[in-house]
Amino acid sequence: MHSVAWNFTRLTISFTPLTAVPESICHLKRLTEFILFINRFITSLPDNCFTRLHQLQYFAAGGCGLTSLQNGLFDNLTKLEVVNFNGNNILSIGAHLFDVTANLPKLRVIYLAYNNMTQVDAWPVQRAQLIRDSRIDLSE
Repeated sequence: MHSVAWNFTRLTISFTPLTAVPESICHLKRLTEFILFINRFITSLPDNCFTRLHQLQYFAAGGCGLTSLQNGLFDNLTKLEVVNFNGNNILSIGAHLFDVTANLPKLRVIYLAYNNMTQVDAWPVQRAQLIRDSRIDLSE
């Protein structure tokens, strides 16, 4: 008999006092949707966690306390379609997080509105040229 964790495909964690994403999340291999919503004390995302979630299609961390997004967060997630980071305190994004070297062929929608970024590298333009129908929201 499979454990309950094996069968999880969607998970939402909201309005918690968590300061980090629990390591156990990184082992939910069938997860297709992961949402962190209004978790103000989570200021960073773990390295080498989401890259293990090969079925992930939708990721959201809206209204958290994130201050930066590092390269490699989503590398080789070939099914990932949407990421949403609206309403954080993001100041910087790794230059290669969403570029072609990250191997994110289905990623079409990237929400980064309402953050604290003052400059962005060339990746949004490059991504828009390479990925048809891509949508990148950097509005304030």
